[in-house]
Amino acid sequence: MEFAETKTSVFLFLYDNSIDTSRISLNNPKSLFITPYKSIDLYKEVTHIQKIKVHTKCVEIILVKKVPSKWYTLSGPENIDEKKQEQKVIEENDITQDDDIMKVLSKIYQNGDENTRRAMEKSFIESDGTVLSTNWEDVKNKKYEQ
Repeated sequence: MEFAETKTSVFLFLYDNSIDTSRISLNNPKSLFITPYKSIDLYKEVTHIQKIKVHTKCVEIILVKKVPSKWYTLSGPENIDEKKQEQKVIEENDITQDDDIMKVLSKIYQNGDENTRRAMEKSFIESDGTVLSTNWEDVKNKKYEQ
């Protein structure tokens, strides 16, 4: 599962086109339910499911954000502790707004633990450079298509 976003929408990609799209629903403004797979606690509220598209290799779910904003993550909860942790990572890695993306990624890799580096290497190499993840728990059993 992957996600992308604009200021007003969230695009969720489920790489299993056998999902019964009639069983995808919003339980509440912050919870997307995909029967029988799972429930996803969203980072912030959405108003509705705008569209569900079935592609050859995935199902795409388009959600409309209640408040236009940047989420940075798909699942919540939104709280002060998470914002403090995000700021701590930025400070620990000495990241500034002037840094280019390669410098930021290099700092994250150098300052990350073994699992962070392993996740970055596996996701980037196996996806032929199209995916980069720092979460080993998400990456370790995942197979990326090139």
